[in-house]
Amino acid sequence: RSRRQRQMCIRDSVVQARGDAPELENLLRGALWLRESGTVAADILLVDCGLTEDAAALAERLACRRGDLKLCKTEEFCQWMQTPIQ
Repeated sequence: RSRRQRQMCIRDSVVQARGDAPELENLLRGALWLRESGTVAADILLVDCGLTEDAAALAERLACRRGDLKLCKTEEFCQWMQTPIQ
């Protein structure tokens, strides 16, 4: 498959995070770098599966700065997954 075909297949990348998630910032920066470099053409959905207060604050700060990084709680993600595609 060509790079363009691979890009068209990936719409969203889902990252689940819980606890203090010590590598969360590096993981998200790496994923965003892949997006910016054109390697992956996907937005990143970070699912808060029980982050600590500090880790959740970090995730919120990153999401506020980036339009291609979305943050949601587990319950919201489950609802989104159950929504029929029209």
